Formats: sequence, C-alpha cells, structure tokens
Amino acid sequence: MKRIKLVVLSVICLCLGLPAQQDYFCDDMTMSGSMTFNEDWPECLMDDSADTPENNEQEKCLTAWVISRCTEAMGGGVKINEIRSLKIDEIYPDHGEEPMTFEMKRPNLFRNPRANLVFDGKRACWLNGRDNKSRPEMVPAEEWKDFEVDIAFHFPAFFDYPAVYSGSEVIEGMEVVKLKVYLPLGAVMTYFIDCNTWLVTRTEAKFILDGKEYAPYRVYSDYRPVDGVVLPHGFTYGSRKGQMNGWVSSFHVNFPFHEEYVEIPKNLE
Repeated sequence: MKRIKLVVLSVICLCLGLPAQQDYFCDDMTMSGSMTFNEDWPECLMDDSADTPENNEQEKCLTAWVISRCTEAMGGGVKINEIRSLKIDEIYPDHGEEPMTFEMKRPNLFRNPRANLVFDGKRACWLNGRDNKSRPEMVPAEEWKDFEVDIAFHFPAFFDYPAVYSGSEVIEGMEVVKLKVYLPLGAVMTYFIDCNTWLVTRTEAKFILDGKEYAPYRVYSDYRPVDGVVLPHGFTYGSRKGQMNGWVSSFHVNFPFHEEYVEIPKNLE
C-alpha cells in the first residue's frame, strides 16, 4: 500500500476520520510519521521530496487544498470570482434597529455611505468630517488597518491574499482547520473552517491600535445562497455590552461601485 511522510498535517487526523490504530502520531498542531494513502488527500501530499524544511511544499499544498474545499462549499471558484463588489445591510443590536450599510469592492475598497466614510485601499477619510457635516478629515493613520479588517470579516480574505495553514483544533465539539491571512496594513485574520461543511464558522482579527492589542471576532451562522454563492446571514460578535447576535437584512452582489466613491480630496494628501 502506498505510504507517505507528512509534517504539520493535523487536518488529516480531524477532517478525514483516520482510524486511530494506524501508525502515525497526531496532536493539535503537528503530525509526523508514516500514513496510509487516502484517496481524499491532495495529490501533492504524496511527494516525499516536497517534505523538506527548505520549501515546505506540503504545507503550501495543504493550504491550497483547504481553500479549494471551502471554495467548493461556497459555490465554486467561478461564482466566487464573479463577485467583485458587495453591499451589505446589517443589524447590530447594540447600535439600534436601523441597518448599517457597508459597501466594498474587492480586494480593498470600502465605503460607509451613511457616515460618508471611505477607504481607498491605503488611507481612510471622513468626506464630510467626523461629524458628517463639515470639511473632509483624514482618519488617523493607525486606524486604517481597521478597514481592511472590516472587509475581511465580510468576505474571506484568503480569496484575495496569501494564506497560511495554521493548524487544527476542536471547538465545542466542532472539528476545524485554521488559515491565517496577514493583511497589508498589519492586521492578522484567522479563519476557522468547519471540517464537516467546509464553510468559515468563525473569524478572528488581531491588530494594534494606540499600543493596545485588539481581537474582534465573528461567529457565522445561517448560510444561504446569494447569486450562487453561499454567504452567512447571521453573526455573533463582541461588543461593550457583551456578546451580541447580529444579522444581515440584505445582500447586493456586484452593485456598481465606482472608484470615485472612495477618492480622497487631493488637498488632504
């Protein structure tokens, strides 16, 4: 029977249900030793020559494989690639009953039309001032990364930026694998992917603002199809009032998002 040597492949233990009597060692973060071939494994994991500290090709392969499973679960690569912009109306109970609208264009343009707050992929600005009734005002530079995080909470960043396989664990009985994405402005997103559905069940962010580390999160629920792509319509998040349950009242896919929407006045440059 064909055998392979694997390193850092705990996802195989959790997600493929290998019998415990097989001759491998597995814990929450690493696996080493020999394993019996399973037809569900990606082909590139069968190459012993790739298992070297210099290139770590098997870890790259595993990352790509996890993303491919998630891609398939969400509706397929063609449908996902067709999504270029999103307009989302969401209810946050700690902010009242009126929906908050977020508009975004992949990978990094963002607008909050109610606040006239925009992010052009590098910088952010209140176009009508912080009070929404005065002159344009730049958002402090340290806060710009927060806009990348907002986009990454609403659409998996591993479809637009490089991802790294980051181990596996069991959360309240759910077997998950983790992918990390290091966003350009410094925040780190961790996506927890359910090994049964291959959908993102939780996302955590980590970043520094004013010398303090922040770790906001979302737990997703109520996945439903939107123009052929399965997206979450429910989410749990942390707030100053404790854990809250929010929901999406409407999704608009590929609405016209013109880059002029996020142009920052030249006199502020």
